[in-house]
Amino acid sequence: MRASSEAEACARLEDEAVLNIALDSLLIGVSGFFRDAAVWTALQGRVLPDLARRRPGTIRVLSIACSSGAELYSVAMLLAEARLLHRSELVGVDCRPGALAAARAGLVDAVALETVAPELRDRYFERTGAAWRATGALRHRSTWQLMDATRVLPAGSWDLVLCRNFLMYLRDDIADAVCRRAIASLSPGGLLVLGKAERPPSCSGLTTVSRSIHRSDGA
Repeated sequence: MRASSEAEACARLEDEAVLNIALDSLLIGVSGFFRDAAVWTALQGRVLPDLARRRPGTIRVLSIACSSGAELYSVAMLLAEARLLHRSELVGVDCRPGALAAARAGLVDAVALETVAPELRDRYFERTGAAWRATGALRHRSTWQLMDATRVLPAGSWDLVLCRNFLMYLRDDIADAVCRRAIASLSPGGLLVLGKAERPPSCSGLTTVSRSIHRSDGA
């Protein structure tokens, strides 16, 4: 239905169902397993082992604008491979209820899993009809929260924050505020992972440890 004026459009968006339809139509919800392989190689080979040595307790991971959850499930698989999943807490946030419902269900099609090594796919996903579903171990360690990340983030402190290919779609001042909020939520020595076209603000106090991966002070 067309709105005859901006005021009418704003009024219609007060209806939560209409707002959710608008968000699904307007926002880009691209997600994939192990996107940008070099980043995941660094996470698996260097970052997570070092983090495990420095964090004897719970490892807390946050995925901002998580979409349907492929990124957070990718982290969960690496943590499981490193025998760290049992002491990890993983949280994904997104502003779209539909995306979060898909993430919570853990259901994906075969095409989505083409970037997952067959041995990982068979270990961490189970066939269910024509689809695949993340195993209970992955799903039970992952929680999903409806949240507008341009305004607020779940309370820190987080050992690993993934905010990849989200800032690039925001107005500069909003992107800067989101990034600074993410940095402030990091634990001492915590890590922020951005998209390959994204950079943290100047004077952020972060040290780049690998392409797209930045560590906070206090390591």
